[in-house]
Amino acid sequence: MLSLAVPRLRSRWESLRRAVPGERLQRVAGPGRRGLQICLGLVWLLDAALQYQPFMFGPFFVTQGILPATADNPSIVAGPATWASHVMLRHIVIYNAIFATVQLLIAAGIFFRRTLRPALAASIIWALFVWWFGESLGGMLTGSSPLEGVPGAVVLYALIAVMLWPAARTPAHQPASRPHPGRSEPRPRTCCGSCSGEASATTCSSRITVHLTRSLGFSQSPTASLAGSSRS
Repeated sequence: MLSLAVPRLRSRWESLRRAVPGERLQRVAGPGRRGLQICLGLVWLLDAALQYQPFMFGPFFVTQGILPATADNPSIVAGPATWASHVMLRHIVIYNAIFATVQLLIAAGIFFRRTLRPALAASIIWALFVWWFGESLGGMLTGSSPLEGVPGAVVLYALIAVMLWPAARTPAHQPASRPHPGRSEPRPRTCCGSCSGEASATTCSSRITVHLTRSLGFSQSPTASLAGSSRS
């Protein structure tokens, strides 16, 4: 039964692929770099919304989130995080509003192409700042396992921003300049009105000689008449 079903499924898949245009398949294949950048902006927007929650404006944000992460860390990591925690506890409402607003601005900057690069740079800097002072490097120096959250969620934001950095645009090929519709192209100069631009100098001079001969009343050119008289 399986041997009979596999060829049928394969033929069915091939018929579906032929029915769908190639451009549509490419669109379905993946969101692309810009789509992933928008997804990163949406994640920052979600973080800002969570940071604006009412209970985040109280000491719970510091006492239950930042200070426990400093446990078992070396002093070079725990010291700055503990100091930042005590500073935030004095004016937790102001600092939490600042943190939430920064994340909101990063998300808004990623959504627009003109501010994409500064927003990605700010995303990298802010993610590393929160990773150090807020997560104490995600517990990497405490021997914790990845099941406990190592290396930390926010550092992934920085890595994703680096991978989604927009590529440099190459200058497009400039088309050849076309003449203005109101202007005519210059024509090549000619030695006389009856000659075209491709006529050589010898052809042009012979035509001038014939024209002068006819205007003076000679039946043939002076050189030909002199040649006939010398023969006689």
